[in-house]
Amino acid sequence: MKQSIFYFLYISIILILVSIILLFVTNFTLTRFVPDNLINLRIHQPNSEFIQELSQSVIKSSNDSIEIKQYIIKTGEHGEIIGTECGKVSKYILFVGASTLEQKLIDQNKRTDSILQNLFNKNEEICVMNFAYGGNNLAHVIDTIYYLLSHKQFGNSVVITMSNATDIGQLITQGSYDHSNNHDQKKIRHFTNHELFKSFIYRLKSRAGLIGENLVELEISNPLIEYQKALKNITNLLEAYKVNHYHILEPRKKLSLNIERNNFIKKRYSRKNGITYDKFYQLHSQFNLAAIKLSETSKMKIIDARGLSNETYLYDEGHLNNLGTSELAELIYTQIKLIEY
Repeated sequence: MKQSIFYFLYISIILILVSIILLFVTNFTLTRFVPDNLINLRIHQPNSEFIQELSQSVIKSSNDSIEIKQYIIKTGEHGEIIGTECGKVSKYILFVGASTLEQKLIDQNKRTDSILQNLFNKNEEICVMNFAYGGNNLAHVIDTIYYLLSHKQFGNSVVITMSNATDIGQLITQGSYDHSNNHDQKKIRHFTNHELFKSFIYRLKSRAGLIGENLVELEISNPLIEYQKALKNITNLLEAYKVNHYHILEPRKKLSLNIERNNFIKKRYSRKNGITYDKFYQLHSQFNLAAIKLSETSKMKIIDARGLSNETYLYDEGHLNNLGTSELAELIYTQIKLIEY
């Protein structure tokens, strides 16, 4: 009997030691391809430069406020889109979202992050960093936030999120935020094993309730409810880290009087999402209202950009032109200055 107990304890100790060793070895051997159901981190390749051209689809969908040319995008060491250079830093403002916040068809000095940086450079030690990525939805957003929180330098931050249209597309075509069957999901190719390991461990800890309490399981019932649940997960996570969270109500306009452009947009939405643009617009408005409702029972603060939903500020049905990016920067600056400082 004593031998059996001794043998059991011996095996248990060996297994524990092996588990600990494997945990540390993972830091160096974690592959660059992480299963989609574990992490949906998708940001730009760090320390890179690439050229973005307008596709025919964008040209056919856009008004005259967008310039048809090549746009140069540069990224920094963490995958952020480089804007106006930061000075002395005591606090970070981090953009996390999709293409409306990414603004890759806008010149560097005219993007919202660059303009906002210039506004703060007048008298504040603040650095604005843009981690938005076109096509991302809230599943990508929360994993980007995990990635950022794994870096100590971003501990003293304000996080600004904006994601709506991409969430509608994800939820009505895939049925949930599970990307395992989404062929558009890009694998991670460009992060060091150490960075992946940190983000991966932070996610596991949060799922276990050790970090970011009260995460809600995403079980699909309808797109509106799932969107609000996903946004609540982000809010709970940031509250757990004592990081202030602002969410931008995404602008989206009704179709203009240009019949040719309208017909092209209608066909594109019907083909891509399987619903009419009018239905998409209705869902978009409801998603913004869901965010407002969540802000009433959480610490998340709203920045209302719905006033930019017209031809003056948008070059197509949902992306800001030069005037729109400037107006959004002013909205963010006014809101953050009022509450934070």
